[in-house]
Amino acid sequence: MQETGNNQSQTYNLSIRLHADGFSFYSYNPTRTEPVAIEDYIYHEEESVAETLKKAIAQSAIVRKRNNPVVYGLVTGLSMQVPLECFRKEEAHALYRLTYAQEKTGKTYYNILPHLEIAQIFTVDHEVERILNQHFPGIRFYHSHTMILEKLWLLAQQDKRQLYAYFDEKRSFRIRLSGTTIMLCQYLSGRRGGQCGILHPFRMERPENGCTSGGMHTIG
Repeated sequence: MQETGNNQSQTYNLSIRLHADGFSFYSYNPTRTEPVAIEDYIYHEEESVAETLKKAIAQSAIVRKRNNPVVYGLVTGLSMQVPLECFRKEEAHALYRLTYAQEKTGKTYYNILPHLEIAQIFTVDHEVERILNQHFPGIRFYHSHTMILEKLWLLAQQDKRQLYAYFDEKRSFRIRLSGTTIMLCQYLSGRRGGQCGILHPFRMERPENGCTSGGMHTIG
């Protein structure tokens, strides 16, 4: 079981962000002028995902420099939430397959979000999971939605209205909360260069509460 938490970052933490078309290595070193280092890799048709991943691990300067044994794998893609009162870890895979019966299967993982009282269920490609566990024993997998939900929960504890924005490639979703009340919801999509230029408001409550004041948090 993997619970989310806000542990203090250590020198040369390594996180591996897994995407549909590739992956990225991230490291964090608070002692440097530019504390965050990033290496991006794209999958190619001429070689398998496993070959690309192995080659990247062998060549990566970020991987060579890490001095912290804890490695995090951040997964994107499909996921689902289950209330903790209904969640049983032995049923996690069956619940996921019931929800996404037509999707390619993988190794099932779940994160526990105790403050929100939910379990986040997701999968990791079998070959990717095998290689990462081989090179980084004890790697901890989290879904990107897990991190976003926890961050929003922490922000929601502050006693003021906030505007949240979640960016996903050429789309963004913005929501404004006042306590637990939805004041504004907007969905935007972009046509070129990843720019969000077309507004699709699908729900609006109390429009007199605009977004001209207060804090704005970008999450992506």
